[in-house]
Amino acid sequence: MVDNERLVALEQTLFSRRSEMPEGSSTVELLRSGPPKILEKCTEEMGEVFQALLEQDDDQVNLEISQAIYNVMVLMAACDKGSMEGVLDVLQAKQSDSGPLPKSLGEMMRVISESTGRFYRTILSETSSDDDVNLTVADLLGNYQDAIKLTSKGSWEGVLEKI
Repeated sequence: MVDNERLVALEQTLFSRRSEMPEGSSTVELLRSGPPKILEKCTEEMGEVFQALLEQDDDQVNLEISQAIYNVMVLMAACDKGSMEGVLDVLQAKQSDSGPLPKSLGEMMRVISESTGRFYRTILSETSSDDDVNLTVADLLGNYQDAIKLTSKGSWEGVLEKI
């Protein structure tokens, strides 16, 4: 199984890009565009995840989910809130306590949309803590994992390999 530490390594790369701001980096361009533009990109990627789950193969599902996660992580770096270690801790705790999967892909899409909205509200709130952000990101990642299970398309390992 591919280790979730790839997410922590990506986070470190994002923080490095944020502090060094190397020219020619697409991450730096996204960071410079600011949270509203990054939110737009997150929303665009979420739509592409839905399209992949409906119409495309495992590799494309893995790619789209990895890109959605990347953009969430860029927003976390831009807002300097949350941490992947914290997210992974919450996700690990929730793994053993996960409830039933939604009954349909439409319901799963609604769940992902709602968790994405909660993430947006939390990350943009001046009063939210790192723990609040970690919880909403873990919820979103858990929902992506559930979508993989529900559709039998892609794999968490495949997603992490794309990161």
